[in-house]
Amino acid sequence: MTYREKSAWGSLIFALGLLSYYLTRVVQVPVGNEAAAETMIAIFVSVTIIGIAVETAGSLLLFWQEKRTGAVAGERDRQIEAKGYRNAYVFCFGAVYVILLFVLVGPTVSGAPFTVFHALFSALYLSHVVKCGTLVFYHRRGVK
Repeated sequence: MTYREKSAWGSLIFALGLLSYYLTRVVQVPVGNEAAAETMIAIFVSVTIIGIAVETAGSLLLFWQEKRTGAVAGERDRQIEAKGYRNAYVFCFGAVYVILLFVLVGPTVSGAPFTVFHALFSALYLSHVVKCGTLVFYHRRGVK
């Protein structure tokens, strides 16, 4: 496996795990009081910091390991990366559009600002999962 494929696999697995942890923690918080808002903010900040730290450390570790081999990104890698970003953009745009439609025409939900916030955050994070999944798929299958 190349550096880029290892990085995509690592990011995919970590992103799915972190998103699962985030959603599990958010569902457990009771909605409607001041303490819930502080708890949700703490969960969001901790997940963001952990995500940035682990992704950066993992990428640097794989980069240093790959640097010894002297591999350079080629045209195939750039095409795969472009497909990954395209799919992530389409997913993110569609998810945000659906969330906005829900806000405009949907029924009022208890804790609606938090629900919309978590839906938007999940959509952004799932876009990253779509990008990583696309990278893994095309690294395995190849670009046509």
